[in-house]
Amino acid sequence: MTDLILGVLIYSLWIGFVGGFIVVWILRFLVLFQAKVSRKEFLIGMFIPGSIGLYALHLPKTRLSSYYNVAVVIQFVLIVLGSLWVVYTHFM
Repeated sequence: MTDLILGVLIYSLWIGFVGGFIVVWILRFLVLFQAKVSRKEFLIGMFIPGSIGLYALHLPKTRLSSYYNVAVVIQFVLIVLGSLWVVYTHFM
């Protein structure tokens, strides 16, 4: 049972860091492309980390931006679960 829990924690860490980053990056690109912002705003939205750049632009609410918000929450949950594995390995 412990092996199963550790496996879930390890995979959630990898999926959260690698897969979540790629999915969030692609969704951020699509949201900015759909909003037809200027080149400067596009670069701000893409390269300021932690979604600060995207939220600072005050873009209109679309279905794609809702998917982006859900993807950010899922990535956060996966990384928190993965960090439990790091805590477990530290104290064991």
